[in-house]
Amino acid sequence: MASLQICGTHVCGGFLIREDFVLTAAHCRQSSTMTVVLGAHNITRKEPSQQRMEVDEYFEHPHYNGKFNDDIMLLKEATEKLQFTEECKHKWQESFNSATMICTTFDKKSGGICQGDSGGPLFCNKTPQGIAAFTACEDCDNPKYPHVFTKISFYIPWIEEVLKRSENIA
Repeated sequence: MASLQICGTHVCGGFLIREDFVLTAAHCRQSSTMTVVLGAHNITRKEPSQQRMEVDEYFEHPHYNGKFNDDIMLLKEATEKLQFTEECKHKWQESFNSATMICTTFDKKSGGICQGDSGGPLFCNKTPQGIAAFTACEDCDNPKYPHVFTKISFYIPWIEEVLKRSENIA
């Protein structure tokens, strides 16, 4: 389930149908920018489990005319951009290891990760590339602090080894 919000106020519901799309009713669209909130147990307050993302694109059904028929819409979740390793190394210094980590940049409009998002995926062209690891503790939506993800490709040999071992046990 997703809460679609404007200025922090719930206006409609929706649900995640893919890692980057939410399905909802077309009549929920308003002129203001909407925020998709995932992982909420109580939408009346902010919780660490919540993920908040600005809607990047709105896809209303082409035959929706503002009435009852074809009242369906897809919302695309904001995306992050990979950042140059040198910039991330400069900002995070010894905490950042380019061999095992991916660094992303974002802006206030396109959102990013925050506390409670750890373990979530970073997708590039529908392929998971990273696992949300860390960002600025007290200032997660500040674009000056890039977001860091664990680089999945570095760990593929380990993942395959564990999976293979578990098959032999079963």
